[in-house]
Parts: sequence; structure tokens; C-alpha cells
Amino acid sequence: MPSAPASSAVVVGDELLKGQTQDTNTFWLAQRLHALGYPLHRVHTIGDSHEEIVRWVRVEMEGEAVAVFVCGGLGPTPDDRTLAALADATGRAAELDEQARDHIQLRIDWLHGTGRIPTNEMSEANRRMALIPRGAVVLNNSIGMAPGLAIRISPDTEPARHIFVLPGVPREFRTIFDEEIAPTYLGYGEPHTVEEVHYDMAIEAEFWKVLRRVEQEFTDLSVGSYPQPDRGHLIIRVSGVDPKRVHEAAQLVRAEGPGVLRDP
Repeated sequence: MPSAPASSAVVVGDELLKGQTQDTNTFWLAQRLHALGYPLHRVHTIGDSHEEIVRWVRVEMEGEAVAVFVCGGLGPTPDDRTLAALADATGRAAELDEQARDHIQLRIDWLHGTGRIPTNEMSEANRRMALIPRGAVVLNNSIGMAPGLAIRISPDTEPARHIFVLPGVPREFRTIFDEEIAPTYLGYGEPHTVEEVHYDMAIEAEFWKVLRRVEQEFTDLSVGSYPQPDRGHLIIRVSGVDPKRVHEAAQLVRAEGPGVLRDP
């Protein structure tokens, strides 16, 4: 069976490592990518360090992921270092992009028009947000200032591999993904089927034998056990791109699992 195209993420922000902000973006992204058929295989959470961003983006560029998501660090303050680091990581010069600048100016004009800022003159800080790696495709941010980016990193191969760059603000992150990335770049993935088998008062360790058999006989699938102590039961979850294979594996668990089925 062919394996699903993999995704990975480099999530940037000192506030995440310090526990000051909860990373809801990665949780949401993992769900969306799994549903679209681009399961998230790795996540690197790093601080606002130019060197760390360069390091981990290069690691993922050399890996197998067809979609590498770089999240956060696109704002106008000195600790927003993602764009400059991406230029270094990809070996592309950082250039002022007219489309990105025009978008930023429109947001500034709107903020000025609502009285939230005293002038509509673009500051140098805001201008930095339009300095992007040469050749990057600007992705529209319909509800915020920082534009997203798509950078192709495999010019001669198919399927194309891309770095997708997204702001850390959750509403903007999700909007750009759903409006710009999913429909344009993630159209050929095979959505995953997930089937769950539920047991009452089951001992997780006793399922080792049957789950090991599923792993050996259904190498194209993923299987895992998830205890729910507060609910008093155990969930066995099987997933893969072939619905028939997923159901067959789940039926094997139902037939041989050492517990009381909740869904016989």
C-alpha cells in the first residue's frame, strides 16, 4: 500500500516554551492534516531564535515531508525573526514584495480609518513584514496583517514539496490554511478513515498481543490504545487510507480483544 504524504511543523515562539501561551494551532493543524490525508509526522517547538529556525527548517527541507508548516514570528517586533531566518534557510535573498506591502498598507489604512492608529504611514517595523524570500508565493490573510507564504522546495519533483508560512494568531492561522493552502496545495491527499473500538473496564496491557497482531498484519494502518480513566473505558483506534482495511483490522480487535465491548 502507498504511504500517505507526510507533513511536519516548525512552531516558533518563546511564549510557547515558557508556558505563557497554549499551542492550539498545532492541535488544530494535526486534525486538519489528518483529515485531508497529509498526517503530521513531526513537530518542532522552538524559541524566537534565528539560528534555531534556520536549523530546523533545513532539517525538514532535507526530510520526506511534502508540506512543512512554519508557524509564528511574522510580526513587526524585533523578536519576530521567521522571515529573515527562512531566507537564510532556503538560500534565497529577502526582498520587498509589492503584493505583501500593498496588503499591509490596506490593513494600516483600515486601522487608521477606525481611529486605532494616528497615521496611515507605514513604519519600518511594518515594512519588515513584507521582506520575504525571493520566489515565495504570497498567501492572502483576509482578516489580519501578516501575509502567509508558500515556498516551493522541490522545483523538479512531483508531488511538489512546499514550506507554508503562517502567522501565530489562531484566527489568522486557520483562515489562511482553509482559504489559501488546503484548496490550492493539498488536493491530492487521500483522506484517512478512523474506526474506534470501545471496551468497558479493560486492562490496557492485556491488549498487547492483539494490537501487535494488527501491526504485523496491517502494516499500512495505524493502531493505538487510549485509556479513558475518567470515563471508565478503553478506546482502540485504527486509521488508514483504505476504509475496508481499517474495518477489517477493527473487526479483528473486536473478535480478539480481552474485554467487554461497548459496541459489539
